[in-house]
Amino acid sequence: MKPDARIHMRGAYPSWSGGSRLLHPHESHAGVGPRAHARSGGGGLYGLRVLLVEDESVTAMLIEDMLEEMGCVVVDVAGTVAQGMQCVLEDGGIDAAILDVDIDGESVFPVADALVAREIPFIFSTGSDPAGLAERYPQSPTIAKPYESGALARILAGCCLEASAKPRPS
Repeated sequence: MKPDARIHMRGAYPSWSGGSRLLHPHESHAGVGPRAHARSGGGGLYGLRVLLVEDESVTAMLIEDMLEEMGCVVVDVAGTVAQGMQCVLEDGGIDAAILDVDIDGESVFPVADALVAREIPFIFSTGSDPAGLAERYPQSPTIAKPYESGALARILAGCCLEASAKPRPS
């Protein structure tokens, strides 16, 4: 069974910059600190609108629970690349995204490319270290599965902190 629950929201999009490398659950993301906490009004990731693209329904439910416990709003859970693309293209108020690299045998890169074009920060969530990922998406960190809620929170906050620190185009 593939997840396809939908909540559509509207809002502004941050932009980002930074480097990418595989982060393991016991590592912290450089740059997570007071500004990340301040960005969200003092509540960490509270209210951050997140798109989750994950084809494994149990994994998707676990990640969705983690995000909700952090105070994030899960805008959508897409179980296919096509659903992920639709969510991004519909301008559904996404602040950030978590992308599994391999969605039912299909690369999630089209979704990542659409997020890059819209300056929406995202992280990759994967059980492997796909070749060329860091070179193609240097601004997006990768978290290795399996991971715990604290590791996801640190990496997601770091990704969004970098996005909020980048000057917006005039």
